[in-house]
Order: sequence, then C-alpha cells, then structure tokens
Amino acid sequence: ALGVLDAGSAAGRLRDPLGVKEQRARLFLAAGRYADAEGAYRQLIAINTENHKYHAGLHAAQQLPPLGVNGSSGSAGAGAAAAAAAAAAGGLSEEQRQRLVEVYGELQAEHPHSTTARRIPLDFLVRSWACGLGRVAVWA
Repeated sequence: ALGVLDAGSAAGRLRDPLGVKEQRARLFLAAGRYADAEGAYRQLIAINTENHKYHAGLHAAQQLPPLGVNGSSGSAGAGAAAAAAAAAAGGLSEEQRQRLVEVYGELQAEHPHSTTARRIPLDFLVRSWACGLGRVAVWA
C-alpha cells in the first residue's frame, strides 16, 4: 500500500498532499513501523499542532495509551466510560507517564503556541500530583 501511495504521489495523480501524509502515517502505524510512524506524525503535528488525531497517532506510534485513557482529551460516550475505568485502575505506569512528559516537553519547545501541546499533559500530570507523586512540571 505504501508503494502504491508513493507511486501515485510521484506521478502527480494524488492532489491532496496532506491526505497523502496522513495516509502514509496510518500505513506506517498499521505495518508496525513505529519509528517511521512517529516521524510522520511529528511532521503532521508541525503542520497542524491542534489536531488531536495527530497527537493520538503519535501516542500509538510510541506505543503509549491512546488519548482518552486516563482522561486525556476523552470524549463523551462509551469511550469516556472506558477511559474512566482505566483512570480508576491507575491508567498509566510511571514509565509511560515519564515518556509522555518527555514527548510533550519536546512538543511544547517545538511549538510554543500550541494549546493542545499544553492541554493534553494536564490530565496525566494532575493525576500524578493528585496520586501523591508530588511531581509538577513547568507548563507555561
């Protein structure tokens, strides 16, 4: 599928360059090429820092829990119930939480005006602090 996408893009038959980049990132993720998927999603985030789907893809590429688990940008409905259950069960391990802190620290440095890069970490940092870990990062 990646070959077809590359061939169509090179031949000029595909007219939506952003759609090609999105599909490419999804295909990398589906193929288990997580390093390539992470790079592709970081490029997409650089294009639109406020797109939550790109952040969710970055989480998946880094094999972190999806957005919505542990309260991160969850939506109403059945997904919110699952997120609440995961949050009640602890949701994130300390290692996952640390990786998220690192990822969003990088994203905030790269994209200082992104409200999404500042908003998403609030969920897992507030939970860390509330659970007695006493860790508060500087999120400007």
